Amino acid sequence: MNDAISDVKKRLRTAEDLLRRSGSSSDNVRLAQAIDRTRRLLRHADRGREPTPELLHAMQAVDALTSG
Repeated sequence: MNDAISDVKKRLRTAEDLLRRSGSSSDNVRLAQAIDRTRRLLRHADRGREPTPELLHAMQAVDALTSG
């Protein structure tokens, strides 16, 4: 598996854990949607290659929602 894909999976797991621990709010809905989109893109990614720009952009959106 590509190291960049492994990094995305690790960051995604961290965001999923944060979502589970947090209470309910409108921010959590947006985070859940961003996580779901990223998870779907990751599921269809070629793990032997670099992540697509679309997958990286989706992960950046998740990161932005978890950072603050």
